[in-house]
Amino acid sequence: MLQLKKASFDLASLIGQRPEVAKVRCEEDGFIVEILGPDTVALLLDLNPNRIRLRVERNRVVEYHRG
Repeated sequence: MLQLKKASFDLASLIGQRPEVAKVRCEEDGFIVEILGPDTVALLLDLNPNRIRLRVERNRVVEYHRG
């Protein structure tokens, strides 16, 4: 069973940040970051405990997903 990597900060604090700032913050914690636009559909069948997907609208992070 895969365990999700723990972040050194509250991931909810990513909401409202500019994507480039949020990406750097996540990468500093060792996460692989994918930035998705408002119309992007991410359908992957793999679970990666070191991945965070950031959904961005109007140049701000509005949602994040782990794995």
